[in-house]
Amino acid sequence: MLELHNVKGSRKNGIYVDCKQLAMRLYKLSFTMAKRDRVIFGDRMLSLALDCVEDFAFAYQYPERRVEYTERLIFDFGRLKELMRMACDLKIISTKHYVTIFEYVARIDEGVGKYRKYGISKVQAAAGSNDGRGSGNERQEEATVS
Repeated sequence: MLELHNVKGSRKNGIYVDCKQLAMRLYKLSFTMAKRDRVIFGDRMLSLALDCVEDFAFAYQYPERRVEYTERLIFDFGRLKELMRMACDLKIISTKHYVTIFEYVARIDEGVGKYRKYGISKVQAAAGSNDGRGSGNERQEEATVS
């Protein structure tokens, strides 16, 4: 987790940094909400944003389970977006905050899509090399022996 935070400039860690900044923005935003809105929307949005930070950190730390954690990230992030849209529609989040928050959302959305493709391609490459078929040379040797 420490190495993710220290490498802010790295393109690979942009999702983590954006998710973390979104969570901090939602934390500060929750204090501007009415108490009833904070309980219904603010706490849930913050919880989902923190789940997104955690999901990406796990996907980064455990490459063998990257696809699973990335799928969880996509699911949690989708729930967060829907909750934020509802809060915007109900005017719980001001237009000023709405623009800033959805800049993060757009960057995270783009990054998660790229990261998902990267994770799936890594898994497929690993599965292709370990699928039990062997290399082309081994298959040729088997064909000549038979």
